[in-house]
Amino acid sequence: MNLSVTSIVGLPGMPTTTFGTRKWLKCRNVAHEKQGKRFVFNLCDLPEDIRTAYLTRQIELAGLDTGTYDEAAHDQLRAAPASMQTAAERRAAITRLLVKLGDSVSWKDRRALVCKEFGTKGNSIQSLKRLFKEVENTDPINFAPALLQGHKGRTVKADIADELWELWLGIIQKSAPSHALTAVYDDVQLIADKKGLAWPSYPTILRRWNALPEIERTTLRHGGKHAAKELYQPQRRSVAKVQAMQVVEMDGRTLDIWAEFEDGTIARPTMIALVDRASFKGLHFVIGKGETALLTRDLILETCDRYGIFDQLLTDNSRSFSGLLVAGGVKHKFRNSGSRLPEWEPPGVCEHLGIELKFTLPHNPGAKIPESKFAKWSRRIDTRPEFAGAHSGHNPLDKPNGNETPVPIALVREIYAREMARDNAKAGRRTQNARKGESYDQTFNRLLQSRIHRPMQPKQRWRASLLYQVRTVDRLGQIRVNGWVYGKDSLDGSQERLLPYAGLPVLIGTDPSNYAAPAIAFDMDTRREIMAGIQPDLEGDYMDQDGAREASKERARLRKITREIETRHSRDLSDFYADLNDGRDLGCLDDPARANVVKPNFKDPIRAKANAKSEATERAERQEFLVRMKAEQNERKASGGTRQPF
Repeated sequence: MNLSVTSIVGLPGMPTTTFGTRKWLKCRNVAHEKQGKRFVFNLCDLPEDIRTAYLTRQIELAGLDTGTYDEAAHDQLRAAPASMQTAAERRAAITRLLVKLGDSVSWKDRRALVCKEFGTKGNSIQSLKRLFKEVENTDPINFAPALLQGHKGRTVKADIADELWELWLGIIQKSAPSHALTAVYDDVQLIADKKGLAWPSYPTILRRWNALPEIERTTLRHGGKHAAKELYQPQRRSVAKVQAMQVVEMDGRTLDIWAEFEDGTIARPTMIALVDRASFKGLHFVIGKGETALLTRDLILETCDRYGIFDQLLTDNSRSFSGLLVAGGVKHKFRNSGSRLPEWEPPGVCEHLGIELKFTLPHNPGAKIPESKFAKWSRRIDTRPEFAGAHSGHNPLDKPNGNETPVPIALVREIYAREMARDNAKAGRRTQNARKGESYDQTFNRLLQSRIHRPMQPKQRWRASLLYQVRTVDRLGQIRVNGWVYGKDSLDGSQERLLPYAGLPVLIGTDPSNYAAPAIAFDMDTRREIMAGIQPDLEGDYMDQDGAREASKERARLRKITREIETRHSRDLSDFYADLNDGRDLGCLDDPARANVVKPNFKDPIRAKANAKSEATERAERQEFLVRMKAEQNERKASGGTRQPF
């Protein structure tokens, strides 16, 4: 309740002038303001002794007995919020006026006097009667605590059998999230009637259900994963200290456009983009038929060509992003994490370039900036008039209906490059690292100045572009990969280096977009390079004369090498063996110790076999055997097959 400064002038312990009272209020930090020509303040802001003195004087002026001061009740009043204290003091003042007027004044006249002094708000006759009744048997000094708003008494809860309440919760947990609670109530009602248990009304059960903690209701209604996701308060992180190209985020999406590719295929293109986390600048993008590892590799390498190698790549765990070509050698991935052996996994693009690869949690699209970029581009680029007739809608699963007019894929790439450049150059961005009026480009360039540039070397780029697999070297010193054979000794001299690994596994890197390009091989144990530039052994036509001539030249080359080796190492060893045997003739057989040794004679003709039969005798014996066998067969048939042979 607001009072004027003059209403407390002269109270015990107060100055006797208006100016002194204002100064006293100011020294005690009691807020007061000027309304019209007077200064007013709130009664609840006064110290307790001054407030009590003012109330006592007002009660005495009303001709009422002050009564006994209830200290506990006033402590409860002081503990209430200021707005509730003000409302209680106002109702107490209204009630004192009603008590002062007495029963001799009608309620209509009482209301008129109350409205004249306190306004009409909340001062109906019924409200005044209720106030008057609430202070019965209460001393006037304690009117304000007695009229403090708030529930008095206790809430009586309906008795609900534990069995029925658990059944209610169990049905909700097993049902679909959209299942009506009234249907659950009816099911429990049937069980309650059969068992003779009390089941309160639906509003009572609903109040009890709503009184449960939010996490419990959400878990029972939608499941634990949904509840944890919905109620999780995400970590708030600042990028104020993040440099440009320190953290780069990657994602892909299917464009809302039907396009015709170079080979005549009509499909919805897939776009993969990289965005700088510190400046929100779109660094680069590629567009192809699908979200493939080759497209992802090209995007990373082309971005590093433009701006240098970045430090960290944040992406999701899609197959193209977490495969061997991109993420080979990464120790932690959400895909196939239980069956992987990181210490033996071939290195990918990020491993070769020294990029730290991190994956967001599955089913968490809001964790990456490209998601918000894609949402904006789908309604600012895909719907442009240049794509009239080619727009498919925003559902990635939409199928063509025959009315589309596909646009050339070159036009799609051209428009996206133009619009991304416009988006990066637009001034007045409000990102955390942007200064007033800066664009994404300006913020990126400013932050890039404080970064140490990491250029990508040509040899490093070539190695990072290869797909590494474990393959076995065959006996000819060649390696087979996806139907291709690597190792052409006449071209690269690789046979000598690879033959020591014959039958052993090696790590070979090939270009998956061009298997005709040279390969590189590494030792599996030491990871040291065996040889780079291993040429593929290409197949020729069956009737290819040029190939036959090359093969003949290769055989002649090998024969020439072997003859040179034989000639180079040819030696007369007779003197050596003479010295080794102390001058003895190894061919002498007169030695008594060797007299019994049988000397073979391979020049004699082959002797005839002893007791050899003539050809006519052998023919007669064979004929006799066949006659006997035929006779035995006929005899078995005649006896019904019961006689055993021979």
